[in-house]
Amino acid sequence: DAPASKAYEVEVVSASGKDPLFALPSEQEQDGSLTLQLPAVPLPAGLYTIRLYGLAGGQRQLLDQYSFEISTGAP
Repeated sequence: DAPASKAYEVEVVSASGKDPLFALPSEQEQDGSLTLQLPAVPLPAGLYTIRLYGLAGGQRQLLDQYSFEISTGAP
């Protein structure tokens, strides 16, 4: 569950840190989850980090970050 905030911003960054992709999640669900919608652009295989920011008073505060890997599916 994401910490409570009125608005959120998500930054997706590759391991190289180049060209972060920003997306705004939808409203927080009753169960505390957030839905993230990314553009339909394929991301190359590699390691990525999602950083979740809470927005308040014109400031953004890092709330949490999550790492994930995209693989080619080949063994």
